[in-house]
Amino acid sequence: MKQTTVQISFEAEKLNALKQFMGLKEADLTAELNGLMDRLYEKYVPHSVRLYIDGRPEEEPPRPPRQPRPARKAAEPPAAPVNQANPLVPPVAPPAAPVCHSPAQETP
Repeated sequence: MKQTTVQISFEAEKLNALKQFMGLKEADLTAELNGLMDRLYEKYVPHSVRLYIDGRPEEEPPRPPRQPRPARKAAEPPAAPVNQANPLVPPVAPPAAPVCHSPAQETP
């Protein structure tokens, strides 16, 4: 499993004395602390949770890189007509056809 670091505060003088006397007995402080952490883990973490954590693979296999999707082309709006005589002037709509009324359609 992935390891992490635990940091605690402890009086410097006591730590120096601890290291000195552990050295006389050829004891390793880090190994002792790791053992204590294991015992705390077993004491407080429920058995079912420990089984779940211990049953997981060490590290998840790396996923293959995803292939980027091709960019979608946005629908382009139809081009506005351009005034050929002067492109800076907007085009003018052609005049509407005149409406003719025949005298037969008119009612007095």
